[in-house]
Amino acid sequence: MRVVTVISLGIVPMTEAEVKDTQRAAAPNAPGIRPDDDMSEAGRKILAFHLARMLKEEPDVRKGDDADAVHDMRVATRRMRSVLRIFEPYYERPRVKSLVRRLRRVARALGEVRDLDVFRLKTEAYAAGLSARSQSALQPLLDRLRAQEDAARGPLMKMLDSKRYAETVSAFTGFVEHPGQAAKRTPGGAPIPPSPSRVAHVAPGLVYAQWGAVMAFAPYLNGASVDMLHALRIELKRLRYLLEAFDEVMGVEAAVVIEATKSLQDHLGDLQDSRVAVSLLDGYLDEFSRETDDAGDNLAATRTASAIRKYRDARLREQNTLQSGAQAAFEAFASADNKRALALAVAAL
Repeated sequence: MRVVTVISLGIVPMTEAEVKDTQRAAAPNAPGIRPDDDMSEAGRKILAFHLARMLKEEPDVRKGDDADAVHDMRVATRRMRSVLRIFEPYYERPRVKSLVRRLRRVARALGEVRDLDVFRLKTEAYAAGLSARSQSALQPLLDRLRAQEDAARGPLMKMLDSKRYAETVSAFTGFVEHPGQAAKRTPGGAPIPPSPSRVAHVAPGLVYAQWGAVMAFAPYLNGASVDMLHALRIELKRLRYLLEAFDEVMGVEAAVVIEATKSLQDHLGDLQDSRVAVSLLDGYLDEFSRETDDAGDNLAATRTASAIRKYRDARLREQNTLQSGAQAAFEAFASADNKRALALAVAAL
């Protein structure tokens, strides 16, 4: 069987063994979209760009000694899912749905490893600021986190070695290697009136619609719940992915808006991380408390449970601080300067 892989937006025939051995060359620096591209063509180029980045990280993910590789490969899959969502109206729906299902399995396996990695790294950072005695008390939790992370790598490696993953790479490569692949066609001659289908005609409306979806949260942020702020984070992430998708053809001011979007997204991401950490630590606290009960009068086990409780309380305080600061962070994002930058960026289209 022959498969193909993306190299700088080019296609090189390779055997399956060659794919695994050589693992794809460096990814391109930009998708190369143009304002007069049809949306289907722009989507193809952007999808090829992120597919190349996903494949570029795979060798380091397999080695298992670079946590950033798992993060970067996961980010690439998220960007690909975002591209499929943004450009779906311009493709044959069954083909896009099939690609989304395939990609979801890859993202899930990467996410299970990455989420454990993030939690462990933040726990290690917290422990580094403790006394030697407190670090020793927290070590059993760190050991368990490391073991769970190592265990999660097994399913990830199995997924990467699977026939299903090879078929996923082949399906995406087949989608991006030819212009017009699965693009919707207009039957007959030019419709009256014609529907906008070029990047320059469609992107401004998409950007402002998503900006509106983010700004709709403004009246509800005073004392907003963590659930409300998580929903805002999702819409903000969609705005960022949309801006990044069209960054090449927008005005230079787009970089200002993207940076502001990232800043607020990071704030809300830290909030969500704290929330998840508190929930996880509640579970670990229950586990270690039961072990303490089973062990009877075990001073070491008691100290570990106490150390986890203190860490849990610290993450809860962090969550409360980030939650109370979310409105101010949003107001900085929604500043007049940022709105002006958005208008100038879109005007370049």
